[in-house]
Amino acid sequence: MTYPAIEEMRGLLELEYASAPDPELMRKMALELAERTMMVRVGRAVVYAVAKQLNREWTTEDMARAQSPESLSLAADDYIDALQNVRRRLGQALRVGRQEVDETAAA
Repeated sequence: MTYPAIEEMRGLLELEYASAPDPELMRKMALELAERTMMVRVGRAVVYAVAKQLNREWTTEDMARAQSPESLSLAADDYIDALQNVRRRLGQALRVGRQEVDETAAA
């Protein structure tokens, strides 16, 4: 849970929901959602690779490449796709809308 993308996502969410009535709860939820998102993204990549091997579509070498740190980091770093769902969950839980933030400045 020390991968930089988790911190980037958490930081962006904290900026977007800085107006939440309970900042401590917001920070806790932002971290939990960022961690969960990364676990799901990386886990999904591993599960798909295992399924490919079980279906005999991939060799052992293919599996090694798919589970390499470089491949798994690609799955984690591409978290922007997951932000919409995370924002929805955070906004509903906090009952507050997000503030527009320049995502490139937040990273």
